[in-house]
Amino acid sequence: LERKRREREAARTLRARLEERARALSDELAPLCAQVRSRPPLRGEGRLVLDASFLVPREAEQAFVERVAERRAELARVGLELAPSGPWPAYNFVEPAP
Repeated sequence: LERKRREREAARTLRARLEERARALSDELAPLCAQVRSRPPLRGEGRLVLDASFLVPREAEQAFVERVAERRAELARVGLELAPSGPWPAYNFVEPAP
């Protein structure tokens, strides 16, 4: 039981570190964006630590893409994957009518 407890604690610690690193990445990208929307990863999505949408103005697009590429390479060296997708329609940034 003690071994299982230590394994669970190690997994929680690792997850917390990954989430902290993901928040730092989001914070780093935010100044290049008009808006950022983050959602908690879906329950059961154990490997996903950041689920975010970034609304990037055209004039910041190249800088954003370059920064993501840099961070993607850095994260890959430590065994993590940054999997950007898009561009997508800006539906994440539309507020529902009252």
